[in-house]
Amino acid sequence: MATKGFFQAQDLDPVSQTKISIPADNGLDFTPTQKITFHIPPTTKFFQPSECYLEASVSLTLPEMDANGVNATRIQLDSTLGAQSLIRDIRVLTNGGVLLEELQNVNVLMGVKYDYETNDNFRNKRALTEGATNWIPDTRGTVGQTKSNMANCVHNPYSKRAPFQTGVDRGGVAAVNASFLNTDMQLCKVLLPLPTGIFMSERVFPNMLVDGLRVEVLLEEPRFVFRQLDNVNRHRYLSLNPTFSCDNGSTRPTAGPHTPTGLTKETGFDFFYIDRSNGNWDVNNFPFVVGERFQFLAGNSVSTTDQGAGVIGGSTNMSGSDLVITGIEHDSTNAVDFGRGLTKISCADAGNTATQAEVSGDIAANVGNGAADRVVMFSTQCDLSGWNPTYTLKNVALIVGEVEMPPQYEQGLIQGLSAGGTMNYMYPSYTNYKFSQLASERVANIRLPLQNSMARAILHIPTDATTAGQGTMTNASSNYVVVDGESKDYVVRQQGAGLRGCWDKLSNYQMIYDNRLQPSRKVDCSLTAAKASMSQQPMIELEKALLMSGFDPHSFRAFQENAVIGRALALNDGVYDSRGKDYSLQVEYNETDAPAVNKLWNNWCAHLRTLMISGDAIRVQI
Repeated sequence: MATKGFFQAQDLDPVSQTKISIPADNGLDFTPTQKITFHIPPTTKFFQPSECYLEASVSLTLPEMDANGVNATRIQLDSTLGAQSLIRDIRVLTNGGVLLEELQNVNVLMGVKYDYETNDNFRNKRALTEGATNWIPDTRGTVGQTKSNMANCVHNPYSKRAPFQTGVDRGGVAAVNASFLNTDMQLCKVLLPLPTGIFMSERVFPNMLVDGLRVEVLLEEPRFVFRQLDNVNRHRYLSLNPTFSCDNGSTRPTAGPHTPTGLTKETGFDFFYIDRSNGNWDVNNFPFVVGERFQFLAGNSVSTTDQGAGVIGGSTNMSGSDLVITGIEHDSTNAVDFGRGLTKISCADAGNTATQAEVSGDIAANVGNGAADRVVMFSTQCDLSGWNPTYTLKNVALIVGEVEMPPQYEQGLIQGLSAGGTMNYMYPSYTNYKFSQLASERVANIRLPLQNSMARAILHIPTDATTAGQGTMTNASSNYVVVDGESKDYVVRQQGAGLRGCWDKLSNYQMIYDNRLQPSRKVDCSLTAAKASMSQQPMIELEKALLMSGFDPHSFRAFQENAVIGRALALNDGVYDSRGKDYSLQVEYNETDAPAVNKLWNNWCAHLRTLMISGDAIRVQI
């Protein structure tokens, strides 16, 4: 038989690809905890899984407001996950009911992927297509704090910029007096890759051989998905918040750069000015909105955290009562520095027993006598009872990348199956083994009943399981502390409790499987858990586990924000048969300093599955 020469051209099968839109079977609009069902018909014979997307428009709705607009504040979805945070569970089945994949709490797994498989290109792309938000120079911090991806009030995809706010420095009007309402929120159109192993695969899927697929998506509860902007929040990057400047609009007060002229404990004010730090030189850049409740905070003594009360310990909550913003404008009347002016904030009492005179007296006492270096504003909107925003996914559809194979290829597949052959389609997948742990447990043995024949790695994510209300989870007031006492960031609490892991005083860990300790010595985590530095060995182990899980670890910047313990069960293209093996993770916590939060361990086993298609049956080897 003649063989083809090395340089001899060979015929290639022509393949074309088109995009088709499949609407959901059970409606167009969906609200929290509802299930979305898609049916990919067998007439779509082949499709490219990695070219399939969930298309929708996300609408965020603030709670019902009273006449004063007391629920006015900007909210958004998770700055890293975006609309991926809305997907809780997902199932993929054949039309005959054969379960191919089922992933529970898949937004926790995607939190690991998006926190570690990231760089500027990934972040920018996700901000364009998936409802995430990114750092922008307009609202940058100017006092040495860490960059925040959740401080974008200028080009935020969930709230309008104009005509609600236009700044005089950019040629617009100089004042905003209308309360922020739900009509000032806007639809955010997203295009989400489906977070399953099949739909992450690069291999063309033979849909006609399984008689079509059914995809079921279960949406997340509202309390896990909403975030308040970092530059109005007391419990995250406090130094990003607007800073009190003076009460007369002068950009060069005679007594010093932050000294309130004329304020005493007896006199109040109906307006005040903020300085130009953190980008607050324009009405557009000011993160608060008209109708939003706020208080003042003296920021010089912030150093530690009060876990019990969920507030920043060591700082002075000066007024103890709410004011409400009634107007925002740019004022250069008394400016002496080239006429640039300051942002003027008009305010009123928010229906409580305190008076503006008491607030001004507190400011005068803390700043006028040099007791504080800065006085910042922070929002109290989410602290109100009944804070329950919700969301709606509108015009939901599944975009499928259909592949048109040549007729001879289809005929060859059918003939092979008719002759008694079997087609094997291998794809990556993930299984979540959950385990709960109380905060009082200093030593825990987490045993997992692994049943995966081709396991590759395990990712252990100890998420915060503390019961909290929707308001406290939106402003992170009771979340796990990831930065404790930094000089510029002050105290930073975790974004997304329940979706990210917590180190929480973890001293060391070690696995036992195949009747051996893995690794042979305990892995020390004390530096990372103490928030003082980074323990090297856990990061090395995690990098190997992420690679074997199919995630490229481009960045470890989020190692403190999202704690993950990883173990690669094989390397390169290898697999590990975990069936019948007793796998356990042993964790030990600080002996003298108790852990702070209850935990729900999401233990994701990354493995390979094989879809075996024969003439009379469809089976899945797990």
